[in-house]
Amino acid sequence: MQKLMDVDDVFESNEYGTIIVGNHPVPASINGIGDLIILQTPDHTGLELKVVSVQVSNSPTDKKRVGICLGTSITPSDIPLGSVVYIRSKPPAYKHIMRVGMAIMDTKLGSLISGGLGPEITLNHLKIPYLVDKYIIVRTATEELIFKVKKMDISTSIWGGINIGLIIYDSEDFTKIKPGDEVLAVME
Repeated sequence: MQKLMDVDDVFESNEYGTIIVGNHPVPASINGIGDLIILQTPDHTGLELKVVSVQVSNSPTDKKRVGICLGTSITPSDIPLGSVVYIRSKPPAYKHIMRVGMAIMDTKLGSLISGGLGPEITLNHLKIPYLVDKYIIVRTATEELIFKVKKMDISTSIWGGINIGLIIYDSEDFTKIKPGDEVLAVME
């Protein structure tokens, strides 16, 4: 992913919906209608949003002023100042990691997603990417949720299975995760 800008203003227009504004050091590399952006809030929640329109103008500094219209898909109160906007340098690729066995909020560890792979898959055949500070998608029955991984642990069980534990940054969407949901790594 490529950083586009820090959000320094958010407002709502009757005609265009929610608009985020920030400075970008080079001409904006976002095309406009239909592009997807990743909005990472200060609490590390990642939101994938579709762009309705983009306006780029010169500012008194060397930077370009960028306004991104997001329509009514999100309200200004959901976007804190200091959020960071990223664009994908190429279409995302996803890699299946596991099915959720459980998702618990641990008082010491935080938001924990764990799952595993059966004994028919060995460590020699397993290619799980290192996910710390990377994004994962949890595909539920109704939606895809995006999270940033804080810590990762892989271990084996006495029965030969492989256990995977992911601690993610706290997010309100964590409570939507259920056993059986699919976990995918966002590959860059």
